[in-house]
Amino acid sequence: MRTLLKKLTASVLALAIILSSSTFAFAAEATNASKLNDLGLLLNVTDAELSAELTREIGLTMILKSLGYTQADADAAVATSPFTDVKGWSAGWAALAFSKGITVGTSATTFAPTAKLTEKEFVAFQLRALGYDTTQAWDNAATLAVSAGLVSAGDLLDATTYTKTNAAEVMFAALTATIQGVTPAVKMIDQLITKGVTTEAKAIAAGVKSAYVPLAVSSITALNLNQIVVTFTQPVDETSAETAANYSLGGVDLTTDNKFELQADMKTLVINLDVAKTQYAKAIFKVKANVVFGDNASVETVPTLSQEMTFSDVAVPTVKSVTVTGNKKLTVEFTETVKIPAAFIAAAGTKFKIDGQYLTNMAFTSATAINATANAPVYANKIELNFNTAIAAGAHNLTVLEGNTTDLIDAAGFKLSEQVIGFTVVSVTNAPSVVSVAGETNGTIYVTYDRSMDTSALTETSYKMNGTVLTVVGTFKTGTNDTVVKFTGVPSISTGANVLTIVKDTVKDSYGNKLNSSEDSRISFNASNDTIKPTVTSVSALTNTKVRVKFSEAVANAYAVNLANYKLKDSTGATVSLSIAPAAVGSTPTDTYDLTTPALTGSNYTLEIKNIVDTAATPNAMDTHTATFNGKDDVAPTVTEALQIGASPSQKVAVLFSEAMDTATLTNSANYYYIDNAGTPVTRALPGGTTIVAGPDNKSVEITFPSSYQVNGAAATEYSVIKIVTGNVKDIAGNMLSNISSTNVIAAAGAGTVKPDYVTDTFKLTSASGKVTAEFELDQNITALAIADFQVAGQTPDSGYISGKKIVLEFTNAAKMTAIKAAGTGAQLTSVAQTSTNIYGTIITAFAAKNVYEDMIAPSLLTITAGADASKVNLKFSEAVDATILGLYTDDFTVESGGQVITVSSVTITTTTVANDTLVLNLATPVVTSVSVKADANKISVKDLGNDIAETANMYSPATSDKDGTKGALADTYAPQIVTMTENGTATVLTVTFNEAVNAAAAVVNGNWTFTPAGPANPIVSVTLSADGKVATVTLTGAALAGDALLVGAAVVDSAANAPDADFDNGTRGAGAAGAGAYTID
Repeated sequence: MRTLLKKLTASVLALAIILSSSTFAFAAEATNASKLNDLGLLLNVTDAELSAELTREIGLTMILKSLGYTQADADAAVATSPFTDVKGWSAGWAALAFSKGITVGTSATTFAPTAKLTEKEFVAFQLRALGYDTTQAWDNAATLAVSAGLVSAGDLLDATTYTKTNAAEVMFAALTATIQGVTPAVKMIDQLITKGVTTEAKAIAAGVKSAYVPLAVSSITALNLNQIVVTFTQPVDETSAETAANYSLGGVDLTTDNKFELQADMKTLVINLDVAKTQYAKAIFKVKANVVFGDNASVETVPTLSQEMTFSDVAVPTVKSVTVTGNKKLTVEFTETVKIPAAFIAAAGTKFKIDGQYLTNMAFTSATAINATANAPVYANKIELNFNTAIAAGAHNLTVLEGNTTDLIDAAGFKLSEQVIGFTVVSVTNAPSVVSVAGETNGTIYVTYDRSMDTSALTETSYKMNGTVLTVVGTFKTGTNDTVVKFTGVPSISTGANVLTIVKDTVKDSYGNKLNSSEDSRISFNASNDTIKPTVTSVSALTNTKVRVKFSEAVANAYAVNLANYKLKDSTGATVSLSIAPAAVGSTPTDTYDLTTPALTGSNYTLEIKNIVDTAATPNAMDTHTATFNGKDDVAPTVTEALQIGASPSQKVAVLFSEAMDTATLTNSANYYYIDNAGTPVTRALPGGTTIVAGPDNKSVEITFPSSYQVNGAAATEYSVIKIVTGNVKDIAGNMLSNISSTNVIAAAGAGTVKPDYVTDTFKLTSASGKVTAEFELDQNITALAIADFQVAGQTPDSGYISGKKIVLEFTNAAKMTAIKAAGTGAQLTSVAQTSTNIYGTIITAFAAKNVYEDMIAPSLLTITAGADASKVNLKFSEAVDATILGLYTDDFTVESGGQVITVSSVTITTTTVANDTLVLNLATPVVTSVSVKADANKISVKDLGNDIAETANMYSPATSDKDGTKGALADTYAPQIVTMTENGTATVLTVTFNEAVNAAAAVVNGNWTFTPAGPANPIVSVTLSADGKVATVTLTGAALAGDALLVGAAVVDSAANAPDADFDNGTRGAGAAGAGAYTID
């Protein structure tokens, strides 16, 4: 990546190099500098500025500004600076870089801001900006810079003077480098676009990002007789691209007996066929609709493509390459698949030579056919050769011996000739090192090494997290050439500082060099607490029975496989039943799950996903997400039946299909034939004058023959039509009719077997304008509706009508409406008769009782009555109300009595007609006169049970009479009661206090009071009543004695003519007569 200008020098680089701007582009050598300027990532690109030497403070600030940091960020960091030698404009930038791990200074307290910047220093800054370990970015700067693509191989980073042009080359290369420790992998330019530092358009113009191309199949090619190459326009997901069921050949789905390998460009798929084709054979190869996921956040899908291909092979197979991995493995790749049977694998030591020696003489251990087909003869395009001891470093020759009729021969019969191919084993004897460690509190760790590692790097016992030995085996991260090890499900990662220990003498690179043999390696890293909720990034159908859900991050498996967290509906809103738990794609924890579903061949399905949590130490729960997606129709349609339309004689036939069909092929008369009733039946083309009309939803077709023809005619002539032959008709997705054609006997009119049936979860109840309405859907259009075929909650409809597939039943009878409302969510739709018919006269099917899917009838207040005593008021509703939130109901209603508001202390529930239909308001003070109950519309919490299938609760909405108290005006039915009775000092005058006013005329009549002495007679002399009618004064002849009783007669009533109670609640109760009250003297 160096340029000639790297060695140029200049005297002074002013601060203006960073702070001012210019649009002048440096020529030839400054191409990348000018591109950075266009991107907004580098200022000042004049000749003088680009050729001037950089200082440490200027080079560091260039890096920070290219990352999007601003002067405000620098100002905020200046107070935290550990450096005592940085003053002025760069103090904040140096402090910011230190806080981000981009610099550690020249010592703990110094940065040397004005010192000349060296090449290694700048590259180390850039590596750290890419997320590489702070220490490794310096100690192994040259190795890491080459692997990251920042500099060319062989660059020792030894330049001691460094210009802005030199820096621009590294900065530009860094844009396409991968950020370390980030999942999924992301390039720096994409991160900068996401942060708004630059734009996608500018990135495309600068050549650091490709312009968007819709994901599609760009080509399908037959390489030979048993290899097919599929090329996509964009990188695709490896798992789905290598799924056999996503492809078919000659109308037959491919199986896992064939082998699929997505190449390193992630856009080219090579398929090795298990069964080879013959020379010049033709077959249609199909990439199924929308089944291969694009490698992007939106999970774009590949449109279907079918292409006829011709298989041929006139080329002799050769060795394409020999790849060396470490010093103990060779991979030989051929230009095409050749036979590599088990016998060849077993004898591989005698089939290859290195430097003239058979492998059996060189500690050869095993061979493995790569991408091998399943059945004999086995074809593969690669073979892996493994050795027990290292192949000596240096140049070697591999000899591949000539093939024969069973080995190394292609499907066309061309055998491999003996070939000698050179290869080189690199001498690597130094110890590998750890480039970086990144961890997340969700239990994921990434350990990045500086080279390809041996499988010992995956051993869990070689690592400790914060002193605890790992218990999960690692995996090599895909696409990293075995340099990055990923561990998931590690429980001991803490928020903040952590230490990963690699046990000494346990981990080796692919050359056999040990990481460390003298002491354990300890690498510190920070893990931030994850507070971000997981989201659903995509929902799409892989096949018509498999839906893939991708989350923004790995999620907890126990939640992701819980079916209760998913609800699938079709385009009509009907629930699609799910019975198989979702399956994780790959090892858990993962961000991808597959749902197994019934066949989804339609469009506009919705999937609701809720309650899923991530794997953070403190799990974050997702917000409920609803996604819309289309199904995958790769199922061939069928003819379900053929029906005569109308009574005989008839000229009409209906042909019914299993799904909606393509209009053009459905109504093409050339796709239909008939069989006559002649002595020897003949298949004939439709006669001239025949008309064809598509039926409802394109799921049927009506064929009308000329008047001289008769459907199911008895005459043995060619004019009697008894069977219909259908062929070459396609469904909307382009699938041809099963078996290409179908022959069907024409059933008699009204004898159809495909009957209209109830569509799941479509039964709904509503109430408005003085009627209750029930609606539901059938899967076919109805033309003749008999409302008596149906009942709701046992009630027969009063009227009804048809709206396409929807049946609407109406109830206006008061008793019926009351019954349906009282049933609430327990209301059922029942099929009690089957006389309604579809357009072809087929009667509806008898279906089992259906529970209401969505009860949209809100509870209404029917009556307000007096309770069991003066402290209770009963409110009866039209249906059961929610008894789980009674505490919320205490302020829903206001109770007034005697001009005062009575406090509702609590609410309980009881049953009047149906369970839990009556609320009991428990009053803090008993009422003594008429009562008014008013609903407070602003505080209502009363709702019904909400236990219908849709889980929709309806809130009580008070009527006007509920709110103004006219419905809740209760007459005074409460008997007057004696509150207290006292006596004067001589016990000859008794003072009786009532809880309400009593009738004055009756109260002062001595005869309406009875004094029952315990001893001698003691007649009443007189009775007087206070002005408010509540206090009576009874004067006796003599003194009252203990045990005497005073009885008030039934004539002493309140203003509502309620007689006194025979029983009082205060003091010792007397034995008064019925309808009267007694009080015993104590």
